[in-house]
Amino acid sequence: MIEAREHARRFLCGLPRRLWALCAAVGSLLAVLLLLMWCMRIVTITTSDGLSHTVFAPLKAGHGYTFSLVGLSIDVGDEVLLQDDPKEGRASLHLEEGILVNVTADSQARSAYIAADTVGEALEDFGITLGPDDYTEPSLDSECTENISITVHRVEYRDYTIQEVLPFETVVETTSVLRLTPDKELVVQEGIDGYLHADARDRIVDGEVESTELLTVYEEVAPVAQVVKRYEAGKAVSNVTPPAECSVVDNVPVDAAASGEEEMTVYTMKATGYYSARGKGASGLGLYYGTVAIDPNLIPYGSLLYITSEDGNFVYGWAIATDTGAFVQNDNMHVDLFYESYEESAANAVGEVLVYVVREGEGEWSHREGISEE
Repeated sequence: MIEAREHARRFLCGLPRRLWALCAAVGSLLAVLLLLMWCMRIVTITTSDGLSHTVFAPLKAGHGYTFSLVGLSIDVGDEVLLQDDPKEGRASLHLEEGILVNVTADSQARSAYIAADTVGEALEDFGITLGPDDYTEPSLDSECTENISITVHRVEYRDYTIQEVLPFETVVETTSVLRLTPDKELVVQEGIDGYLHADARDRIVDGEVESTELLTVYEEVAPVAQVVKRYEAGKAVSNVTPPAECSVVDNVPVDAAASGEEEMTVYTMKATGYYSARGKGASGLGLYYGTVAIDPNLIPYGSLLYITSEDGNFVYGWAIATDTGAFVQNDNMHVDLFYESYEESAANAVGEVLVYVVREGEGEWSHREGISEE
């Protein structure tokens, strides 16, 4: 073993110096080649606008140097994507050029050059996260373009219980019963506010209430309208609908179905007003606007009448004889006009009217249109 080592030493020492120099040169060349294989690559350079270049360059020198070989530079906001294959000695560099993106979120406005394809990617680069109900304008999947403006809307919901007053409305109706006080209004029904108890939810966008939703209404009382009467000369009190053959011409009733030889009976009577909570008169035919109390011996129940003042300023209108008043014992030339409120009956006072008996004792006219006896 010792002899072999000695023979090898003597052999090496006996080699010529030129051979040693050649071996050193070959070793250095191999080292350089290995270094080049480790650092140098055939690099394919592409850009987001479609340009493509191929160069032989050392990756370790940095991407900026590699791009400078083909006249390109990396600006603020640009993104470089590298794919390296050392075994093949190849690599690829893709330059995704940044664009100016403006973002407003949480009352702050920020701008930066970034490389992002969509709004969602841009928000990730800005480090902005969205809550489950938040949204953006434009939407997250919208394409990012140069100088795009993105707004982040923060959305939250607030649940609460409401107790809300529902104010009543005022309904104005006209009538000729106020002929004695034409400049005054008459309140025949007082208004009453309603109220609402409910569970509600507010949708709040960027700190402002955008909408309110009623989740559960567990108590509600509807308001009662206030009804006010105002004077209008000749406006009929009654809303009884007469037969189609009947009409009014110059405040005088006309019955086209009557015989031309017959004359319509007309009485001049004292008129008063009355109100009763009962639903039917003495005849059982009903009480409502357009029903009157008379002496049935003079004017039979169910008779179709038309009642007006001689000057036409007061018009009770079409009426039906359905009730009898205690006055008939002393004065059968008396008509008591029914009103659906005490205030109107009092406003009627006492006046003189013309009572036209258009059709005598025809019970089919004992109802208003659409109103039953009940």
